Amino acid sequence: EAATVQVKLSSSEPPGTFSLNLFGTKAAHQPQKQQQQQLGSASTGQPIIVQQIADNITVQPQATLQLAFSFCPALLKVATAELSVLLVSPAVNAPAPLVWRYQLQGQAYADPQGVRFAIKCKAKRRVEEVITVPLPGLDPAVLTAAAAAAEAAAFGLLGSCASAVRFSHELIVQPEHRAAMGNAVSVHQVNQVPVPASSVGAGDAAYVLQYKLCFSPQKAVAAQAQLAVSCSTGAYWLYDLHLLATAPEFEGVLTLEAHMGCTAELPLYVYSSGTEPQPFTAEFTTESPLNFNVVPAKGMLPPAPADDSQQDPAAAPMKVTFLCKELGKVMTGKLMVITPDSQHTFVVKGKQPAYVPPSRSQLPSGTYLTAGTASSMARGSPSNSSVPVTLGDSHGNLPGPGMLTGSNTYSLKGSIGPDSRAGQLGGSSIFVQQGSPGKVNYLQRNIKAAKDHAAAAGNKTVASSSKRHSTGSSTSKGPTPKGLQSWG
Repeated sequence: EAATVQVKLSSSEPPGTFSLNLFGTKAAHQPQKQQQQQLGSASTGQPIIVQQIADNITVQPQATLQLAFSFCPALLKVATAELSVLLVSPAVNAPAPLVWRYQLQGQAYADPQGVRFAIKCKAKRRVEEVITVPLPGLDPAVLTAAAAAAEAAAFGLLGSCASAVRFSHELIVQPEHRAAMGNAVSVHQVNQVPVPASSVGAGDAAYVLQYKLCFSPQKAVAAQAQLAVSCSTGAYWLYDLHLLATAPEFEGVLTLEAHMGCTAELPLYVYSSGTEPQPFTAEFTTESPLNFNVVPAKGMLPPAPADDSQQDPAAAPMKVTFLCKELGKVMTGKLMVITPDSQHTFVVKGKQPAYVPPSRSQLPSGTYLTAGTASSMARGSPSNSSVPVTLGDSHGNLPGPGMLTGSNTYSLKGSIGPDSRAGQLGGSSIFVQQGSPGKVNYLQRNIKAAKDHAAAAGNKTVASSSKRHSTGSSTSKGPTPKGLQSWG
């Protein structure tokens, strides 16, 4: 069944402060009567009550009654009103009419006139700045009361004055930045009573208040906030604050040393800023080399231990690693550890260990030359050094003229006697000595002379044998081979 109600808006504020607006609702299209009346009189000392009444509003079954009203304050104060809905029909068997009452409260605030404040500093730093806020629309009577309250406070009588005028402030931060800005921003009121703007060189406002703003961010963040200044009489001013914290300075340099193809590891001790564990993320910046890594990349930071003089590397919250892939190059990266309310930045450098030549006292005695051996080697000339080699194959055949040719010069040392067979050197040692390019190839010359001598010795041996057979026992010596040259 449809119901008929009466809507009444009552307020002690000046006319026009609160207005009942039925346009745009379903009730506006129904037959109704709206009136405005004033109760009380200023001459009799009774409060003036302004009422707005709307009759014959029909509400359909299972429907919702939507009521709209406007608020247009004339003074900087808190305004109040009461909205009541009276059931007219159907009749309800009750000792009193059925009425729904709602309290309305309106907060008036002044136009900040485009006044904005911006605070900027680096993370992990602290900056303090005094800002001056104008108070447009401040009632001079309120200023007089505030001065009286300040004078009473100076004599310790403020508690006895219940109606003292006070100014308070509040910093409003967006929800997504409360974790980072909760303890990073603080506001302190410099003067308790508004002062003339001309005394502090402020703008066109008649009176101003000064506040000291302290900003000490722990991480890089940009946030929007609002400074709300209110008076106990109901006046309200709202100002925008822009808080900007840039990247912090490096907290330290981490150096890791690893040999080629090896991985170095370094524990990193970073703890929560409070007494409870905090979630964190750790990562290297995009310009850092891929040789660096941090594990784990995310997790929970434990609170700082009571005694950090003895830290166990195995219990470190995270570890930084460096893989050496390039010879002789120093790698540099940037590591960031971010928590909800802080940021830690480190410079990480990776390099190879410096080469330290071994000391002779640290080596075993069998790994280096004795003093006598070194002295005897020092007396010789490097050009006279020779290496023994075997000339010929397993059957004693000499190499051909073109088998030992090259850009180096070789020398042969040895003796070839008449007992040597043709093509052999009688088992004597042959030494090959290196010389500088461009000299005469004595190796092939000696080989040719040896072959010629062996052939001549063979012919003479045959002749001697024939002679012994014919004459008896005479023997002859072969002549000394010619053409063999010796040098040393």
